[in-house]
Amino acid sequence: MIDRNETGASQEHARLTSLLNMGILDTPPQRDFDEVTRLAALACNTNSAAVTLIDANRGWFKSRVSVHAAEVPREHALCSLDIDQPDLLVIPDTHLDARCTGNPLTEGQDAIRFYAGAPP
Repeated sequence: MIDRNETGASQEHARLTSLLNMGILDTPPQRDFDEVTRLAALACNTNSAAVTLIDANRGWFKSRVSVHAAEVPREHALCSLDIDQPDLLVIPDTHLDARCTGNPLTEGQDAIRFYAGAPP
């Protein structure tokens, strides 16, 4: 019998190793990423968008449009919800989704209300 927790931990280790091997974390902005981010904001009809990479402790923004922070703690990064998803994750209204309850990024005046993300 396969232990799901062991399999999940193994998959997470492999994902983090792959991310680190890419050498992309904490690199300067790149035009290609910024173009994709602007297109995502336009396609989703939102004021902001980001390309977020999730490491062991944080969500780091490789590219961002109208997002002021450079990173967020992993437990607040909505992209953490994508990691175990097989397909695109769309949350039409974060205020109506229980997975977003209590997340400081989905509360207040500048709250994230719509979220769309793809798994790694």
